[in-house]
Amino acid sequence: RRNGMSRKTVRKYLREFEREAGPSPTDREVDDYLLTKPKYDSSGRVRRVMTDEVRRRIDGFIARNRENVAAGLHKQQMRKLDMWRRLQDEGARIAYSTVCQYVRALEAAPKPQEKPAKAYIRQDYEPGFRCEFDWGVLTLWIGGVRRRLHMAVFTLDHSNMRKAYLFSREDTLALMEAHRNCFRELGGTPRVIAYDNMRTAVKKFLGRDREHTDALLRMEVHYCFTPHFCNPRSGWEKGKVERSVEYIRRRAFSFE
Repeated sequence: RRNGMSRKTVRKYLREFEREAGPSPTDREVDDYLLTKPKYDSSGRVRRVMTDEVRRRIDGFIARNRENVAAGLHKQQMRKLDMWRRLQDEGARIAYSTVCQYVRALEAAPKPQEKPAKAYIRQDYEPGFRCEFDWGVLTLWIGGVRRRLHMAVFTLDHSNMRKAYLFSREDTLALMEAHRNCFRELGGTPRVIAYDNMRTAVKKFLGRDREHTDALLRMEVHYCFTPHFCNPRSGWEKGKVERSVEYIRRRAFSFE
């Protein structure tokens, strides 16, 4: 356990050693066994290949991404993981690494220069204690008309449960309706909700404090929660919902 090895793995090699070396092995036999390179039986593995049909599907995904970029929908592109999951749903027996290799070969994009890594402290919260809120923007074709919509997204910090609602505008009424719908579906209210400094929640800055809007004050009193405002340009302080906006936009609105 201290070495991070499974009990089944240890038992497997002990049985192999006893079978090959016998009940009373000599020191030389023990050394020979320990210095022998392990052998793995891969005869039972299922072979996963890149078929012409899978290539056509991936080519279609790449073409759709390029169409979205040309239309200004840079954030509504399928990632390699999304493509692989879609292929799995369609019954294709292919490994994720194979999809990555094929997509990289198609894109032939130069690898971006790596930036120095930053350190962050992971936050853990009790169930139902903290929730994060943010707005996202997406573009959809509805009835042949291209429309710009606003998506209100909630993410519970402990469970990572996501709730999202679409609105035509990002205003006070949409903010209040989104909170009402979310709390009704959850059957309760988180004790703390994290926001960025959006105009529908912050009336003005008072030094390091914020003056809350009337709508937010009414929701605080009615639903009994405490708002927490992140520092400007510090998206990592509510990184779960930032990621959720991207995830929902890709998973729900990047397909045909």
